[in-house]
Amino acid sequence: MVFKNYQVQILLRLILIVANCLAVLYVWQIGQYWILFFNLVGLLFLQTYLLFRYLTRWQQDVRIFSNSVRHGDYNVSYPMVDRQDPYFELYQMLNSISSYVRSLQSQFVQQNQYFKYIVENAQVGLMAYDDKGKILLSNDEVLKLMGYPHLKNINHIGNSHPEFAEQLKHLALGQPKLIRHESLKLSARLSKIVINQKEIFLLSLININPELAENELQSWQDLISVLTHEIMNSITPIHSLTGSMSKYLDRIESNEEVVSKAKHNLDVMARRSQSLMNFVDRYRTISTVPLPRLERVDVGRLISDVLSLMQTEFIGVNVAFEYKSTRVQADPSLIEQVVINVFKNAIHAVASVEEKQLAIELGADEKVATISIQDNGIGIPAHVLDKVFIPFFTTREHGSGIGLTLSRQIMHRHGGTIDISSKQGRGTTVVLLLPIAPG
Repeated sequence: MVFKNYQVQILLRLILIVANCLAVLYVWQIGQYWILFFNLVGLLFLQTYLLFRYLTRWQQDVRIFSNSVRHGDYNVSYPMVDRQDPYFELYQMLNSISSYVRSLQSQFVQQNQYFKYIVENAQVGLMAYDDKGKILLSNDEVLKLMGYPHLKNINHIGNSHPEFAEQLKHLALGQPKLIRHESLKLSARLSKIVINQKEIFLLSLININPELAENELQSWQDLISVLTHEIMNSITPIHSLTGSMSKYLDRIESNEEVVSKAKHNLDVMARRSQSLMNFVDRYRTISTVPLPRLERVDVGRLISDVLSLMQTEFIGVNVAFEYKSTRVQADPSLIEQVVINVFKNAIHAVASVEEKQLAIELGADEKVATISIQDNGIGIPAHVLDKVFIPFFTTREHGSGIGLTLSRQIMHRHGGTIDISSKQGRGTTVVLLLPIAPG
């Protein structure tokens, strides 16, 4: 039984104190042996002090243990050498509690590290903050999507991105919503939990640009494929019939004036139908981008080669480019086409600028290579920026409207992306992302 020895010790000490009291009373009544009387009184005080000390010893040990636990120190332990010690069972119980709590703490630390690792490596941006906006938890993905290296309070977003902050402010709990931030389209969801009577808000952000772009591309490809098929089916027989009718008219000898007018009209029809066929055949390339033949490509060397190829077009443009060897997994001919398209757009954008500048930067991490191409041209109006990848859409007088559409399809074929950000009157930045070559 727990504390059995402790109870026996208290009982024995009480018996000795009672016996000593009786002895003191007996000697005092006799009125002799005063030296013995005072010795017995001193012994009584000593026994009382030892009993008090014995009774308060466990309280002191328990107080030390509880203070250690309160301050997070679970390494406190008590020596258990003598099993006859009346406090042996108490110390054994306290040591068991301390060991159990240490085990729980170790499990908690491991779980905390595990969940922290999951949050940090999640492809979803996660952020937790309190009712005052103080950020309690955030992973690298959410900071990357928001465009901040670090952030302490979510209310600070309004200082630099007021429109984005306003969209976050009006999120409804538990209802996903599509919001925009710069060139990104984000699926945002806000949840609320209560911990220790304190409200905690959990914000999740998912970049859905790749999925939207993929679906949009597929929709355009399907539409163009259907349109070109139907148009070609209608135009081909018309073109064939105009040629046949011209031959028939050659055989008619009467009324040369009427025949001449008819032949002229048929020739016009033939030319227009041929032009339309050429037009359709030209834009059919949007839906028939070839599969890339992947190989290890030094993208730095590739850009240098394109700059050399287009050096006459870059006359008067200050091009800032520092060669950096970065190897990607790509089809060099297709990526060259993308870079040429971007360069041509940049040259057109800076045409009306006095000091024409083009900055090209290369970067890479373990998985992705980044090609950033920035000009200081006229920029793209905000209402136009969302339309630049739409097939046949162009703001240039003689533009075809397929360059960027084709470029985006090529990048998607490579498992990469192309993003455009621009401010009217301040220039445009095009960012290409390509997977790093293995090995």
